[in-house]
Amino acid sequence: LALIGVIGEIRATREKKNWMWLVSGLAYSASLFVLAKTLPIVVVGAGIAILADRKKSLMFFLGLAGPWALFFLGAAVYGNFGVVWYSLTKLPFEVYKNAVNYYMGADLFFYPNSSFYGLPAQAGGITPGLIVNHAIWILALVAGAYRLVTPLRTGKKNETFVELLVAGVFFVSAAAYVKFYPMKHSQYLIPIAVFVAYFAGDALGAFFDWLTRAGGHTSLALVLAGFCYLLVMVTNDVNAPKLSATNRSQMAELTSFIRTIPLSARVVDLEGRMVFWRDGYPISSLPFDTFLPFVSRAPLPLAQYLTQHPAEYIYEGDSNRFITFTAENLAYIRAHFAPVAGYGNRLWKKL
Repeated sequence: LALIGVIGEIRATREKKNWMWLVSGLAYSASLFVLAKTLPIVVVGAGIAILADRKKSLMFFLGLAGPWALFFLGAAVYGNFGVVWYSLTKLPFEVYKNAVNYYMGADLFFYPNSSFYGLPAQAGGITPGLIVNHAIWILALVAGAYRLVTPLRTGKKNETFVELLVAGVFFVSAAAYVKFYPMKHSQYLIPIAVFVAYFAGDALGAFFDWLTRAGGHTSLALVLAGFCYLLVMVTNDVNAPKLSATNRSQMAELTSFIRTIPLSARVVDLEGRMVFWRDGYPISSLPFDTFLPFVSRAPLPLAQYLTQHPAEYIYEGDSNRFITFTAENLAYIRAHFAPVAGYGNRLWKKL
């Protein structure tokens, strides 16, 4: 959705279509509804809209603000405005304070990792997939930096804003990932990866144009054949181990859970796998005792909540999150629950 916003803004700038400003604003707004982490992209888009055409950008801001105005109006009508406003603004920053306890560097995607790059680690952990991935990112960063400064000497106003929009979104998104997001999981690189592909393709396109002029179509065909061979080889190396993996063990475990846990039971889910059972606590899948001290509107502590709203099971899974519990909550669990036979300490049942 954020990319649709970018494309709409490009068309509005180049083609002078006022209605595309509205479409772009609506797409940006919708992206924020789905994922708040598109905010850096929206901020850059809004800045370029103001610089490109202040009068016509009013349509952009109408599209951007309109859905949110209706959303908050509906929340106010239903009497939930305070909760909604808190959840969208203050709560994320409070939860992010948990990062002081579990710092996560921005290198997960970039060090040798067999989950991403296939093949068992070779000497030094270097694999063809790792090399190609890093080469693409470096090429994209160089091309993006070039595109960011190139418009300043072209003199074409509309093209300047287009280049600044695309390159600006790329670099602001990357900077936000490195400096702002505390939990730097690889899925947050997906919006950035789109621009990596764009700028890497832009650089390769320029190289192929130069090669055609310098060496003719024969040289281009030979180089393209080499590129295709490299991509096929690397793709096979990266994906062969993944294609051999199965979910048999997970499905067998799920079948076992369905036989063991009544579907009417409430389960405190510490790992996010209990999709068929009602939640036994307002928060699931997170080490909540580590960030709840920072939350100004925190739910009741687990022990107190389960006293008032009994749950039949607690699923810890493989995450070993009991060690993140407070002494009070851990003592309550050990006093009122016991491990289910056959599951080790992964599943606990109320005594």
